[in-house]
Amino acid sequence: MRRAVFAAAAILAGAVSAPLAVSAMPLVRLAQAASKHPAAPTIPETSDYIRASVMGDMFEVQAAKVAQAKSHNPDIQRFAAMMIREHGEIGDELAAILKQASFDFAPPTSLDSEHAAMVSELNSLADASFDRSFLQKQIEAHEAALRLENDYAKVGRDQPLRKFAAQTAPKVHAYLELARQLYSRITRIASRSR
Repeated sequence: MRRAVFAAAAILAGAVSAPLAVSAMPLVRLAQAASKHPAAPTIPETSDYIRASVMGDMFEVQAAKVAQAKSHNPDIQRFAAMMIREHGEIGDELAAILKQASFDFAPPTSLDSEHAAMVSELNSLADASFDRSFLQKQIEAHEAALRLENDYAKVGRDQPLRKFAAQTAPKVHAYLELARQLYSRITRIASRSR
């Protein structure tokens, strides 16, 4: 956790100095069980939580790989590298918990059609439009992931997964804030260059 926060802080220190100015974005549906109102968490089914968490991590890694290939912005390159590393580690932690608990559920091994379409859309974009769209999708995905982790940490049925969700939520929050600040920075730069 500390490493994730320090990594995010280091990127922010070099990349962003202005306050946030991002309006609310439409949200990515990571799971039907994710609450739409943070004050009233639903009781997510464990299989829904696992599916959504795995799907979110896979999406983050695949979208970040596209960003590494397409973006020319060094801040986005660093953010993408961090997403690949951090979401890979989160996925590994979840896989270890699932292996120990022997759930009667096989987590997804590839993106669902919704997330695959988002990655495909990113692949079709170039330059500044890519950077904006990538960061918008990062914000949307991390907002949904944060709700999911917080909801499961509060009312999930499986104790090891609740602990995992509680430990993961602050990391996801740090990534969300970093994505928001990078988005604010690139839109501010784009508006000045017009």
